[in-house]
Amino acid sequence: MRACRAFHDKDHEVYLAHRDFLIDSEQVMSDTTSKSGLVAVSKKDIPSTFVYGPYVFLPEGIYNVTFEVKVQEQVDGYIGTLDVSDNYGSSIISKKDVYGFEMPANEWTNFTLSLTSTSFKNGVEFRAFSSGLTNVYVDRIIVKRVPSFAEVDFGSKTFGFEELYLREGYQSEEGFLVHPTNTTNNFFWYGPYISLPPGSYQATFFLKAAQQTQNANEEIITLDITSDFGENVLAGYTISSSSLTDTNSVSEWRGYTLNFSAEHSLEHVEFRGVDPSSNYTIHLAFILVERIN
Repeated sequence: MRACRAFHDKDHEVYLAHRDFLIDSEQVMSDTTSKSGLVAVSKKDIPSTFVYGPYVFLPEGIYNVTFEVKVQEQVDGYIGTLDVSDNYGSSIISKKDVYGFEMPANEWTNFTLSLTSTSFKNGVEFRAFSSGLTNVYVDRIIVKRVPSFAEVDFGSKTFGFEELYLREGYQSEEGFLVHPTNTTNNFFWYGPYISLPPGSYQATFFLKAAQQTQNANEEIITLDITSDFGENVLAGYTISSSSLTDTNSVSEWRGYTLNFSAEHSLEHVEFRGVDPSSNYTIHLAFILVERIN
């Protein structure tokens, strides 16, 4: 087991991917566009866990962990995953699945994972995984403790093809869940049956829909959030074709955010896609769940 290092400054620490993490020497390269000059890289067609460590202690508090990431090509699909784990990787505290449509090629993009912890944690890692879809680069990982007191344990997380259940449809090679046209059922996806502590939350669903017919007011799909295996509906929103008219193409990716609150702990929470239209091909990338107080 590796020894833990202290989180040096109680409120702020900057880690350099090439210096402070466990990386193979062939995965370090110079990059004049980066802040540090040297970056970690995962090459195309070689899936890997290319940044991991540095096995630090984190005291109680609320944290924002920002990864500086760049990709070489403009792609739509699943690039990889960023996460924060403790106890030497045995528990994932916060997780962000990253897709190409979220970031332009050859530009540094910041992804911030938030977490709250009521206890002292050890063996904490800030990790980057690559799917091999394109070259992925990581420069710095910036850890900031906002207030020092946390009331609950929670980390922002994304849920996608690895956690959700398909009723009808398929997983594409790019890492999307797809509901094709001419498919009729009550659900597109459901799950993942998680537990949530009391508080206020927002869940953002990232989808795109390609139209087969011309119907100005057709309902495309209903998004809802439930607990107790669907018995309690916490929030819902129906996407219609008229809600897509503010852009030139219904095929563009969009984020739909639903807010919900819980006075008590929630069990078996689902973020669902209900009553999908058979006249649309609908893609789901992921659902981002964040605590907002």
